[in-house]
Amino acid sequence: MPLIPDSSFLNYIQILDDDEIDRIYRGAVQVLKKTGFRIQHPMILERLQKHGAKVDFTHEVFYPTDTMIQKLEDCVRRSAPSPKRTSLLRRRNIPGNVITYNGTIYYDWTEGKQRAATLVDVENMLKTCHMLKEVSEFGPTLTAQDVPPIIEPIVSFALGIRITDRPVLRVELVLPEQLPYLEELDTITQGVQVRYNYDGCAINNFTVDSRAMGCLVATWQRNGLANWEVYSCPVAGATAPVTLAGSVVVGVAETLGAWFAGWALNEEVTLTAMPCAGVMDMKTGRVLFSCPEAVMINVGIFQVFDRVLGMQAGMLADYTDAKVPGIQAMHDKMFNSLVYAWLTGQLNFQRGTLEAGKVFSPTQMIIDCDLNDELKHLSKGMVVNDETMALELLESMGPIKGKSFLDEDHTMTNFRKSMWYSSLMDRTNWDNEKTEREKELIILRKAEARWRAALMSYQQPDIPKEKILAAEDVVRRARQNLLPA
Repeated sequence: MPLIPDSSFLNYIQILDDDEIDRIYRGAVQVLKKTGFRIQHPMILERLQKHGAKVDFTHEVFYPTDTMIQKLEDCVRRSAPSPKRTSLLRRRNIPGNVITYNGTIYYDWTEGKQRAATLVDVENMLKTCHMLKEVSEFGPTLTAQDVPPIIEPIVSFALGIRITDRPVLRVELVLPEQLPYLEELDTITQGVQVRYNYDGCAINNFTVDSRAMGCLVATWQRNGLANWEVYSCPVAGATAPVTLAGSVVVGVAETLGAWFAGWALNEEVTLTAMPCAGVMDMKTGRVLFSCPEAVMINVGIFQVFDRVLGMQAGMLADYTDAKVPGIQAMHDKMFNSLVYAWLTGQLNFQRGTLEAGKVFSPTQMIIDCDLNDELKHLSKGMVVNDETMALELLESMGPIKGKSFLDEDHTMTNFRKSMWYSSLMDRTNWDNEKTEREKELIILRKAEARWRAALMSYQQPDIPKEKILAAEDVVRRARQNLLPA
């Protein structure tokens, strides 16, 4: 299998050589052809059968041919963007803190409790994000468990439109019936007609389930399909071999198999991926997502697809195994962000999540914003010009002048834009034993106080009444049409 050229100019460190990448990819194709892939939608299976696949309709499994795999590969290569490949640290405009998620559990640091998220929590987090200057874009951060699931994303989205005058980030399409209502709400917040012609889903055990297929087909039938993204979730030792290479084979094979669902609807579709590997901890029975092995599996999947097909998968860096805000969460998040940057060339940011994305914590969100700012400062690289080199100043100082740069105007002019200053971390000198032991606790207290102050200071912005009424009408119709009588 020929690889994408210019490997010497990759913007990441390779963990697999070209022979290993080729061997893994060929192995994944072999596994996919022999085991098949399950797609729980008869129409999709019928379309794949017309392309030459052998289909077992009883078990909802298809077996792709070599010709189909070749066509799928061509589709991926054709639609993949051509990233700039360079060994130089990229200097780019890094976005601000984007806060949105669909966690089902809310963690209250003050009480030290986890509980099911409610619509009040969704409202409070929207108000908090609206008031935080660190947050540039946001949407609902939680899935309210006290709202019927079929209308929950619609209700939460409309709530955001009432709370903020900024565009509200879209929520995840969970059920096909929600599609027209979410499009309406997105049209209201964006101010222009919005049509969803893209979809995505998580896959495991070589299966795309009926719910995900329902969303995909509904999107295609309504607006066509432009992009189909899949998230392979191999768990080493459980749903995949415990060895890293074996889990990478599973991730590659599952991704190829799931791509066929979108390709069957549109042979010109853009196919993307975001692996989310885990590792079964044999001591505790818990699945871990931010350990070195899980990261290496995700990176392996990324590098195989990049080198073979030219498709650069996205990375989920905000999965931490920590259950509460604090040093473990900070370690996991910074570890993930930096390692993925080194090994995939992507800088990924954090969004306040805990426990593999199941939990959202506003306290952790504030800490994450600080970590993100540090990463953004690092990603700027180094500016080299007359002002930053300061040659004339250096020449005026010398070893015998007895001067300090602290006395120079150049230092006062440049120190704020040259250095990063944490809003939370302790950088003071040693104080005393008791105080130093409390420093980590002080960080958490600062973060907790900051988000609560933002919530308490919320003031309703001047949102056009017709915009709020339009969103409320969408919710009213959704309740009427989607909830049982």
